[in-house]
Amino acid sequence: QNYRISTKNLPPISAKQRLNIYIMMPKSVEGTISGSIEFRTETDNILERVTFKETQPLPSLIATRLAAKSIITDLQTDDYNSKSSCQERFIEQQKADKKQELIDISIQHQVLSPFTAFIGIETRTEQEIAAST
Repeated sequence: QNYRISTKNLPPISAKQRLNIYIMMPKSVEGTISGSIEFRTETDNILERVTFKETQPLPSLIATRLAAKSIITDLQTDDYNSKSSCQERFIEQQKADKKQELIDISIQHQVLSPFTAFIGIETRTEQEIAAST
């Protein structure tokens, strides 16, 4: 399946602390979903597995926008320096691709990013504005 999980790199958390993880599907999901998420250490050992069964995805725009904002944050903080084996031109292309992906997600889900802005345009005439006040 073509889905995105965010936050990509989980921060350290303490006992009884909450952590939001978003799964964004490419299109609306009908019905319920089941699956599991595995949390692994840097050495690829399984630390924890969370299983969910018959879960109803949230259809609200709020959940979608929170997921989009989390993905945008992941894209902004992607570390290109850790890919030291890549040549500079490949790193620049990766940066350009990530920037375009970030812009696309921002526009699609109507979430601000450092590369986008939303502009409101007043379409009422001065007479309509005066009449409504």
